[in-house]
Amino acid sequence: MALHRREQVMDAIRDKLIDIFYDDTELNVFRGRVKPLAPTDLPCLLLYQGEEMVDFVENIQADRTLDFRISICINDTDQVETDLNAIAAQVADKVLTDTSLGLSFVIDTAEVSTDP
Repeated sequence: MALHRREQVMDAIRDKLIDIFYDDTELNVFRGRVKPLAPTDLPCLLLYQGEEMVDFVENIQADRTLDFRISICINDTDQVETDLNAIAAQVADKVLTDTSLGLSFVIDTAEVSTDP
């Protein structure tokens, strides 16, 4: 049985994030993590699925939008904001460069908002 398209999208995002490197240390990527983080888990990215919205035109499904959130967790440093911004730039580059995420049914990806 094929995975639901939401699963395929979330897996594609996770796969894109796995190969991000920061200061020569591979970032851990956790999807839907609910367990507390240990110091050995850091630095890491936490990927969470959000709301899926469906737009209809004349009772025909026209478009779906899936929100997701990526949280960046790092060890305390002297320049936390600078380090977070550097990782955020890499994350945006990885997710937004291939706007279809390698999936035939994905039309576009877009950055909606970023919170520090």
